[in-house]
Amino acid sequence: MILQEEKREGTMTAALDFERTGAYIGRNGGLIMSVRVRFAPSPTGMPHIGVIRTAIFDWLLARHHGGQFILRIEDTDRTRFVEGAVENIIEALQWLGMDIDEGPEPIGGDSGPYFQSERLDFYHRYAKYLLETGRAYWCDCSPERLEIRHYASRKTDE
Repeated sequence: MILQEEKREGTMTAALDFERTGAYIGRNGGLIMSVRVRFAPSPTGMPHIGVIRTAIFDWLLARHHGGQFILRIEDTDRTRFVEGAVENIIEALQWLGMDIDEGPEPIGGDSGPYFQSERLDFYHRYAKYLLETGRAYWCDCSPERLEIRHYASRKTDE
């Protein structure tokens, strides 16, 4: 194992030889075995340039560090869901030469489900925990009230 040391602002950081081990030591001294980058586009139609740009940066980061590029579809807003959009996203990424390590079928993987809407039980369980431990609270505002508050906060930013 080859250690590379680097001084930054008076603190010492160390990294294991990535090419041989695929791991590095973080600033807190803990061993980090791999990088997993999650790319989560919304299936609202053909992917636009901003979505593609984000995917490229995520994919490059994962590949640079010997990590994995995970595709998880952010489909919780069912009113904006467009049939065939998931296939369009996968095809666009593959057309660009970007291999996807884990994602929705036909890709698959060990860390599914790969649709956010299928992970709601997981999120509900942790939201309940946060409420029970006093780390979160319910907002009883109506959607109209939230929109008014949002609009008012934008006016003060101008």
